[in-house]
Amino acid sequence: MCYGLESEPKAILKCEIATTTRVSTAGFRVNPEFPFLGCTPDGLVGNDTVVEIKALKIFKQYSVEKVTCKNSPVPRNVLGRQCFKVEDWNCVLKHTHAYYYQCQHILLATGRKCCDLILYAATGPDSVERIPRDEPLIKKILCFLTALWMLVIAPEVFEMRAPRNLLPFVLAEPSKSLHSSKQSPLESPDCGVIPGDPITCTSSFESVEQFAAPECTPAELILPRRN
Repeated sequence: MCYGLESEPKAILKCEIATTTRVSTAGFRVNPEFPFLGCTPDGLVGNDTVVEIKALKIFKQYSVEKVTCKNSPVPRNVLGRQCFKVEDWNCVLKHTHAYYYQCQHILLATGRKCCDLILYAATGPDSVERIPRDEPLIKKILCFLTALWMLVIAPEVFEMRAPRNLLPFVLAEPSKSLHSSKQSPLESPDCGVIPGDPITCTSSFESVEQFAAPECTPAELILPRRN
């Protein structure tokens, strides 16, 4: 966590020098149409782009060039645990990884068109990948978060159930397809951290995998009437 926070301003400075564009601070951004959605991007570029920075330990020890080259000194099993895969000597974020979902949530909350994912390297150039909006996935994320807000969080806030010793609301499973879909191995942002291994990614996020969304729109997720 500390290494990541320390690396963010360095990554932004390298980005500004390499691209001759200004990266402005973002602060906490709230979606005007869905005010229960918010995020804190690491930076903003122009009117269409957000910046998200990740400081992986693998790039603390190796440069991006050494990681992505044909004769990389990084063991294959270590590369396989990362949030990215190597394609044509570039780092490409895995679409099954939690960081991809995070980027799409940021694009949903900010309404912007693309996210520049920067993998900060202590030496040499950083890896920069432009990730466009994934509209089908954004629709699924919005539908689930709307259900969580309208059916669980908002009733809890407005009815103050906990102070009155009432049972909390429990969100019913929105789709049977969540059980019927084939489960694939989860990929964690920790990428299988091994104690003592100095080149694996460290993060506190939980893993995420592809999921099936309920067949609904946010407007259809309304609170049931209470007698």
